[in-house]
Amino acid sequence: MTNAEVLIVEALNKRADFYMLKPPGETAGIQAFMEVPENRPRRFVTVERTSGGEINLVDRPVLAVQFWAESRYQASEGARLLAHILQDLPASVPELGRCKVESIYNFPDDRQPRYQLTVAASTVRGASTPSPTP
Repeated sequence: MTNAEVLIVEALNKRADFYMLKPPGETAGIQAFMEVPENRPRRFVTVERTSGGEINLVDRPVLAVQFWAESRYQASEGARLLAHILQDLPASVPELGRCKVESIYNFPDDRQPRYQLTVAASTVRGASTPSPTP
């Protein structure tokens, strides 16, 4: 089965519009991770599966996608823009059948402001790999 967390992290890190969410004046783009990096960038995204199940070839995960930034305002704006990027992912990622943002909210952290998006997704095993011919 396709790992939804890995799929979304990799898809985000390849998108030019995601890269543009970087802080002003920085040359390095924003990145998505499955865990909070030890050396935290000013802005980054984490993707974490929180629930969901799979039936046959379809997995329906619920994901917590967090936008971390240097201020609560920047985290809020980043999360809002990230929601549009996430909802557009199925158009460019064949294994991703759905990516619907259910909610966006402030999710305080002691070290760095963040906003969290709750995302309902669906992935299909082998959607990008053509079936072998006999």
